[in-house]
Amino acid sequence: VVSDLSFVEGVPEPSEAEFASMVDVCDVFVKNCLENQRLVSTDFEGEMPGFGGLLTVAQFHIVSPRETRTPGLLIDLRSERCVALV
Repeated sequence: VVSDLSFVEGVPEPSEAEFASMVDVCDVFVKNCLENQRLVSTDFEGEMPGFGGLLTVAQFHIVSPRETRTPGLLIDLRSERCVALV
């Protein structure tokens, strides 16, 4: 989960250092996907996005026919800093 806001109820906002670490993880994820030519499934969710609503979450998940558990990212699109990552 990547967010600089409180994204999950009961979990506090990350510090600047924690958010910087999240950004680093995103960079490594993308670099790994590009270097290894991995197929990535992308999903955007929100509040009535087909009717002029807002996108609130982006999900990026590696697709692999051989692996059942693959890494992915869940990015909070309510934050401008997170939108910049996407």
